[in-house]
Amino acid sequence: MKKVISLLIVFSVCLCFLCSLNIKATDVKTIDTSKTNISNYRIPDSSFQKIYLNKEEFSQVPKYIVCTIKNTFGDPVASCEAIFIEKNYDKLYDRYVTKNFGSIYQPITGGENSRWERIPFEFDGAKLRQVSKQRLAGLIYLENNLTSAYEFTPGSYRLVVEYSDGSIGRTEFRILSKI
Repeated sequence: MKKVISLLIVFSVCLCFLCSLNIKATDVKTIDTSKTNISNYRIPDSSFQKIYLNKEEFSQVPKYIVCTIKNTFGDPVASCEAIFIEKNYDKLYDRYVTKNFGSIYQPITGGENSRWERIPFEFDGAKLRQVSKQRLAGLIYLENNLTSAYEFTPGSYRLVVEYSDGSIGRTEFRILSKI
């Protein structure tokens, strides 16, 4: 009987201690990828920021896309650090496309169905204007923001937004033809 009472007391003390900890989601630290060489880190996705595009499917390469970022909780939207574009290289459609592995170009291997690769595109997220407390919007010109020579080809792309809090958001769009 004394053992049961002792275990209940220990359990109660542990439970009280755990309840006294007031851990919030904002207390969780994210990994600064520039200061680490760990290859298997995970950058948190932003669950409150939703990205909308004017269209998700383009018949040809658009001159620009209209991007709107909205905070779904009603809080002020997080500021954007940078916006990138990635392409989904599919071995069925992009058989001869290569991927850059630290300046070494290799073909997509037979075992891979597809993979996302960042193209040489960067847009300063600060150029998006705040249209309301919960919403940012702006035009993102595709050709004007290329950092080196690149040709948009038909396929799936995704816009990747890096927020100031370290989280990221993504949304996809498709280009159906070159011309």
